[in-house]
Amino acid sequence: MTREFKVSKSRCSEIIRIMLPCVLCSGILTIHYADKDPLRTAFLAVILLYSLYLCIKYIQIRNCNKPLLSITPQGIIDNLCKYGFIHYSEIINIELITYKNNKMIEINVYDLSNILQRLSKFQQFYKKIDKPLFGNHIRIPTFIFQDDPKEIVNILRNALNEYQHQTK
Repeated sequence: MTREFKVSKSRCSEIIRIMLPCVLCSGILTIHYADKDPLRTAFLAVILLYSLYLCIKYIQIRNCNKPLLSITPQGIIDNLCKYGFIHYSEIINIELITYKNNKMIEINVYDLSNILQRLSKFQQFYKKIDKPLFGNHIRIPTFIFQDDPKEIVNILRNALNEYQHQTK
C-alpha cells in the first residue's frame, strides 16, 4: 500500500498573495527608516527577510511535483518539513491536533535525535529550539494538503497499525 498526498496549489497561491504585500510594505518601510531609526530599521528588515523567505518557500512548495507526504509499507516519507523517511518502528502514535488554530499531524516518535541527524544543520538548530516545547513529536501542518486532515491521519494510523500487527 502506497499513498501520496499532494499540495493544494490554490492554498499556496493564497499564502503567497498574503505575504507579497508584507514583503513590499516592510521593504518600503525599511528603506524609509534606514537613516532615521536603526532599531526600527533592523526590526523591519527581519520582517522583510522572513516574509521573503516564506514567499520563496511557498513558491517552491507550489511548484514541487513530488508529493509532500507519502505512506509506504515501511514508513512515512515527509517532503514538506524535510524529515525524510520515518520508519514505522520509530513511531509511537499519530494524532491530529489543533495548535494555534491550525490542524497539524503530530507524530510521536521514540527518539527524535535519530531523525534530527538526517536534517541540515540549520534545520537541526531550529528543531532543537522547539524540542523543549514539543518533546519527541514531529508536527506537520495540514493546511497545505489537498486532502482532508482527518482522512490523512486515519490513513497514517491504519498504516502504522498494520505495520505493528505484522511485526508482532
